[in-house]
Amino acid sequence: MKTKNTLIRWLTGFLCAASLWSCTNPFEMGQQQSKDQPVAVARSAAAGQTNRRVVGYFVEWGIYGAHDNYYVTSIPFDKITHVNYAFVGINPTTFGVEVYDPWASLEIVYPGESWDTPYKGNLGMLRKMKLQYPNVKVLISVGGWTKSHGFHAAAMTESSRKTTAKNLAAFMKQYGLDGIDIDWEYPGINRPADPNDQYDKGAPGGPEDLVNFPLFLKAIREELNAQGAVDGRYYELTAAIGVGYDKIAVTDPAEYSKYLDALNLMTYDMHGGFETVIGHQAPLYSNPYDTHETLVNERYNIDWAVKKFLSLGVPANKLVLGIPFYSRGWNNVSGGWDVNGDGKSDGMFGTGGGTLSGKWGIGGQSPYFTIKQLEQQAGWEKFQDPYSKVPWLFNRSTRELYTYDDAISVAEKMDYIIQNNLGGAMYWEFDGDDWKNGYDLVNIIANKMFSGSTLPQDQTPPTVPANLRLTSKTSTSVSLSWDPSTDANGIAGYEVLLAESVKTTTSTTSVTITGLSSGTSYTFSVRAFDRAGNRSASSGTLTVTTDTGGTGNPDNPPVENGPATGIPGTPFLEQTKWNGEATFSLRMNMWWGNNGTKLELLENGVVVITKVLIDNSPNPQSAVIEFTNKPNGTYRYKARLSNRFGSSESAEISYTVTQGSGGSTGGSSGGNDTGSGTGGSGNDSGTGGNTGDSGGTSGGTAPAWTPGTYYATGAVVSWNNYIWTCRQAHTALVGWEPGNVPALWLQGGSAGNSGDTGTPAVPGIPGGLSATVLGTSSILVQWNTVNGATGYDVEADGTVFTSVTAPWTHSGLAAGSSHKYRVRAKNSAGVSSWSNEIQAITNSGSGNSGNTNTLIPKRIMSGYWHTWSGSPSFIKLRDVNASWDVINIAFAEPVRAGSGDGQMKFVISGLSADYTINDFKNDIKLLQSRGKKIVLSIGGYEGYFSLDNASAVSTFVNNICGFVSEYGFDGIDIDLEQTSVALLSGADPDFRNPLSPKVTNMISAIRQICDRFGSNFILSWAPETFYLQMGHQFYAGLNGYVDNRAGCYIPMIHALRDKTTYVQAQLYNSGSIMGNDDRPYSMGTVEGIVAMCEMLINGFTVNGNSNYFFPGLRADQIVIAVPASASAAGSGQISNENLQRAFGILEARYPGIRGIMAWSINWDNFQNNNNFAISNRNYLNTLQ
Repeated sequence: MKTKNTLIRWLTGFLCAASLWSCTNPFEMGQQQSKDQPVAVARSAAAGQTNRRVVGYFVEWGIYGAHDNYYVTSIPFDKITHVNYAFVGINPTTFGVEVYDPWASLEIVYPGESWDTPYKGNLGMLRKMKLQYPNVKVLISVGGWTKSHGFHAAAMTESSRKTTAKNLAAFMKQYGLDGIDIDWEYPGINRPADPNDQYDKGAPGGPEDLVNFPLFLKAIREELNAQGAVDGRYYELTAAIGVGYDKIAVTDPAEYSKYLDALNLMTYDMHGGFETVIGHQAPLYSNPYDTHETLVNERYNIDWAVKKFLSLGVPANKLVLGIPFYSRGWNNVSGGWDVNGDGKSDGMFGTGGGTLSGKWGIGGQSPYFTIKQLEQQAGWEKFQDPYSKVPWLFNRSTRELYTYDDAISVAEKMDYIIQNNLGGAMYWEFDGDDWKNGYDLVNIIANKMFSGSTLPQDQTPPTVPANLRLTSKTSTSVSLSWDPSTDANGIAGYEVLLAESVKTTTSTTSVTITGLSSGTSYTFSVRAFDRAGNRSASSGTLTVTTDTGGTGNPDNPPVENGPATGIPGTPFLEQTKWNGEATFSLRMNMWWGNNGTKLELLENGVVVITKVLIDNSPNPQSAVIEFTNKPNGTYRYKARLSNRFGSSESAEISYTVTQGSGGSTGGSSGGNDTGSGTGGSGNDSGTGGNTGDSGGTSGGTAPAWTPGTYYATGAVVSWNNYIWTCRQAHTALVGWEPGNVPALWLQGGSAGNSGDTGTPAVPGIPGGLSATVLGTSSILVQWNTVNGATGYDVEADGTVFTSVTAPWTHSGLAAGSSHKYRVRAKNSAGVSSWSNEIQAITNSGSGNSGNTNTLIPKRIMSGYWHTWSGSPSFIKLRDVNASWDVINIAFAEPVRAGSGDGQMKFVISGLSADYTINDFKNDIKLLQSRGKKIVLSIGGYEGYFSLDNASAVSTFVNNICGFVSEYGFDGIDIDLEQTSVALLSGADPDFRNPLSPKVTNMISAIRQICDRFGSNFILSWAPETFYLQMGHQFYAGLNGYVDNRAGCYIPMIHALRDKTTYVQAQLYNSGSIMGNDDRPYSMGTVEGIVAMCEMLINGFTVNGNSNYFFPGLRADQIVIAVPASASAAGSGQISNENLQRAFGILEARYPGIRGIMAWSINWDNFQNNNNFAISNRNYLNTLQ
C-alpha cells in the first residue's frame, strides 16, 4: 500500500484478458544480488563459445507453489544461450499484446530489491540478470497451447500483420528483450477451446494459414529489422514448431523458415494419455514392435521429423531439437511389449487410461525430478527401449506407466544433434529438471552442446549491395531495387538510407519509399546486415527527383519521430456528461509517459474518429471528442493511442442515449479536439464515422450470422442488431463473430435503422448486470439497455419473469437468503442468449452484518499520517488539516520484517527535540477533544510479518493492545501486505471456514484485540485490490495456480464482519481488476471506483464459483480509497471532480457510503496544500 520512500511514477502492464497476478513465498532457492552491489559480468555459454543454441523456456507461472516456486534467479545462465519467456498473447481484435499475469511478469519485487526497483517482475529480473550474463539472449514467447487464439486473425491481412508486428516489437523494446519467439499451436488447424480448461482460449485456424503464416513471420522480421536499424543491433525471430505430420502438411516450412533464426522443434507429446494405445512421448527412432498404425509408427519420432524438415529445404543449422523435462502417462495399463523376453508384458505399446494424476496435470504430467524419485521407489521398474532410445517406468501392481526422458536418452539425443549438424537443443521447461539438486539434464545438454571446437563469433560484414537502381516513381513515392549481398552466415536484411539516415529496412532486394513531396530530389543508398549485426559499407548513392503535380497524402501525414521511446502510456476514457443526453463528449487522458501521435476512438468495435496528436513525451496528453444528436441506444467506446512503436488501448466504457431520436443513423458525428496540457491539440482527420445509414439499407433482411457457414467476400449478415460486410472469404467459427474479428467483418449500418422496412435482427446480450440488496426482503436488479430490444426477460432462481423493464425489483424474499439472476433481451425477431449469472444475498437482519460504531461521523475523511521524516515532510499531529476525521497512524511494524513470532514495535522516527513523544500523546488527546479519531495502522508495505503459531498470536495481541492503551488509540487499521497473509494453495476452498494458518491466526488475534476494547472500537481494513476483489476471479484457496495470497482478505473480513467498522480497499497501485460483470476495470477511473465498490456492497462469487459467494457489506462500511496526490502512488490518481462524481453514483444507488480515504495526509499537504482534504470534505458536507 504505502512505503516510507518517495514513490515514483510507474507504468502498469498491458491489460489482460485473464489477470493471474503472482508472487508466492520468499525466494529461498535464488541467487539474488542486491541492487546496491556491483554487478560482475559472468561468462556464459553464449559468450562466443559455441555456434549451437541451448534454449530453455521459463514459464510465467513457474513461480507458484504448484511448480515449486521456480524464479528467474534460479535459471542456470552459464549453461544456456537463450531464455524464452512464456507466454504473452495477441488480442484477436486489437492485435495488441496480452499479458496474462501482470504481477508475475511486471510487478513482483524480488528479495534484495527495493519497492521502487527498475527490475520489477520476472521480465525486470531477467533484464537485471543480463547485466551479469550479457551474452544470453532473452526472447518473449507468444502464444502457447492455451493462448494461440489471436494468431489466425493477426495473420489474416497485411494491415493486421503489420499492426501485430509493431505491437510485438514495441513490447520487446519496452522490456529490453532480444527478440520474439512465436508459438502458434498450430497454423492451418482449427482447435476449439477445451471446455474443461478455464485458461484455454482455443486456436482458430484454416487453410489460409498456409500463405498467411509465412507472411506473418515476414512482417515481424521486417519490423524487427526496422527496430534494429534504429538501435544498431540485430533482434532474433524464432518459432516453436509442431512436428506431427498433419501439422507439417498444412504449412510451408521452406517458405516460413526464411524469416526465422531458428525452428524450436516440439519433438515431444507424440504420444500420451490423450490416446488409449501407449507409446513414447519423445522417441528418437521408430520401434518395430509399436502397435500403433503403420503411418503413426513411421512418422511419430524425432528422426522422421528432422529428415522431413531437411527434405523440405529447411537448413540443418536452423533446426533446434526439443527435449521434454516432464512425463506423460497412463493408468489401468493392460498388455504391452515383452521387452526383455521374460514372458511378461512390460506395458509399453499396450493400452491404458488417460486419467493418471501427475504433479503438473492429468495424463501423468509430472516434472522429471518427480519421475526420478519414483525410479527409487518399490514397485517401479525402469526399461530402456533399444530402438527408440528412450526409457519408461512401469508399476505392475498399480498398473501405471510413465514415458519420459532421462540422462541416457538426453545424451543420446545430443549426440544425434551433433551427428546431424543441427542448430542445437531446446527444453520445456527449466523447472522440470532436478534444479534443487544442481540440475541433471541441463548439465548434460550444456556439456554436449558446448564441447569440442566451435566457430568463433561472426565479425565479418556482408558484401556491399551493388547496382542500386530506380524501378518506378510517382509524385509521392520512389521504388528501388539492387543486387543481393552475400555473407557466410546469411543476410538478415537491408537498410535503405535517405540522406545518410536509415529510412526503412527490408528483407528483400527491393523497396518502395512513400510519403515524399512532389518535384523534390532525394539521395538514397543501401547497406546489408547479417544475423550477428555486422553491417556492410553503403552502396553508391542514387539521386531521384519525384514527379511533379501531386500534393502528397494529407490524410495520412508522416509520423514525426518525437521524444517517445516506446508504445504510448495507457489512455483513460471517460464521459463528461451523465447517460441520457444525445449530445455529449468523451475525454481521453494519458496521465504520464510515452505520448501517442494518433488517437482513434472505437465505437462498438469500429474506428469512427481519428485524430493527429503532438508527441511531447513524457508529459500528459488529453483530447475531447464531441458527439451531437446521437440516436437512442447504448454505445461501447474505447480509445486507442498509437505512435511509431505501437499502440495501447483504454478500458471500454458505455454511454447510453435515451433523449435522442428513435432511429439509428449508424455512427458518430465528427469531433473537435479541445486537447489540453502539454500533449497539444490535434486535428480531426476522421470523417465522423458512419454518418447516415452507410451500407445498412438492407437492414434486418440480411441473414443472421451463423457458425459453420461459408461467407464469400462481400457477403452481408446481421449480427448484434447491425449489418456487417465480409472482408475476406472464410468459414465462420464460434469466436469469430463479426464484432470480435474486424479482420473479417466491416460494420455497415444498424439492422434496425429508421430506413429499414424489414424484420429487425435478434438483439444482443444485455451487459452490466448488477444486483443491489435493499434490506432484508428485496433485491434491485439492473442492466444496460440493448439496441433494438423491445423487452427483457429476467430469470430469478430458475423462474423466468417475462417482459420486464430495467431496473426490476425482486421482492418478498427471506432475510439472509441467496438469489441468482440472469437477463436476456428480445424483440419480434427473437430472444438473445442469457447473460452471465450473478448472485446476491439479502441482509440477515441479525445484527451481525458489521459493527455500527456510534461515535464516528456519518461521513468521514480518512487519511494516513507518516511517523517518519523525509519527503514529504513530517507534520506535527496537531497541525494536520481539520478536514480529516480519521487519522491513521502509519505504522505499527514487526520488530523484524518477515518474522512470524508476533513481536511488534511502534516507533515515530520523525520525533525531535521540537516534537517529543509526550507532545505526540498530548496531540492525540487534543484532536480527540475536537471529535477526531486516531487509529493505529498495522503493517504497511515494509512492515510485513505473519503469525505462525498460538504463541505468536498471544505476543501480537499483547503488543498491539499495549500500544492502544498507552497512546489511547480509537481503533486499529489492518494493512497487511507482501507475505503477511497467505492461503494454502488450492487446499482451502471455503472462505467461510478457512484452514490456512496465517489466515486463521490473524483472525483470532484481531478478534481478541477488538473484544478487549468494546463495541465502539474501530476496526478498518485497507487491502490492496489484489488481496480482496481479485478473489472474485482468482482465489488461491480454490486455485493452486495463482499467487497464494490472491483474495486472502476475503476470509478475514468475512469472519470479522461483526467487528468491522469499514473497509477502505486501496483503489491504486493495481492493475486492472475484473468486476462483477466480468469486465476489467482500471483504477483511477469513475467506472473503476464504482465497479470495485459495488463488488463489496453486492457481494461476489469467489474464484467465479457460484458455490462460494462473499456476501456484501453495508454501504456505511464502504470508504473509497485513492491517492491524495500525483506522487502518492504509482497509479490510481483521479481528480477531485471525478472522485466526487463516482461517490455520487454510488450514493445514489446505495445511500450512506461512509466516506473517502487517501494516502496520505502528508502527501496532500506537501503537493496539494491540503486541497484534496478540503475539497472532498466540502463535498461530503453537502450530503445528508
